[in-house]
Amino acid sequence: MKSGKIVLAGALALACASVPIFAGDGGKVRVAFTKCSPSPEPGYLFSMTGPVSGDVQGTVTAKIVAAAGSADGSVTFLEADYFVTADSPGQSFVASVSGRLDNATGAAVLYGYVSPSIANADGTSHEKWRGADVHDAFQNFTNAAGAPCSGGLLTLTPRWN
Repeated sequence: MKSGKIVLAGALALACASVPIFAGDGGKVRVAFTKCSPSPEPGYLFSMTGPVSGDVQGTVTAKIVAAAGSADGSVTFLEADYFVTADSPGQSFVASVSGRLDNATGAAVLYGYVSPSIANADGTSHEKWRGADVHDAFQNFTNAAGAPCSGGLLTLTPRWN
């Protein structure tokens, strides 16, 4: 009986010690992007396109759904859909996000999810990441050619694996 309690205690200790391993951010998907040159987009205010790198290689087209300035003009509230078309089959996804852009600094933070209802132009959507939380942080800048751009990072946190 005593050895059974020791085994149980050992199993509990191992289970508790394992929690931080699974609670870490090893399951996160990080997608760096640079998007430039706003252009008109039917059904959206405008769109910006560019390359993505990191855990997904390919391109992104960020389509701005809505933009509204605050009463004091210090921030712009944004809603956007990010269409990530991956070079590797099965990694494409669409992220729907909203948040705020600091007009003084050009820095923005938006939050959202991988959309279960919007597919990429080719009809693909990465099922494994469907419903994942999305953190979108970017900085606006002007590139060497004088075009307005944004560079940043999409971080996906899947809700299940």
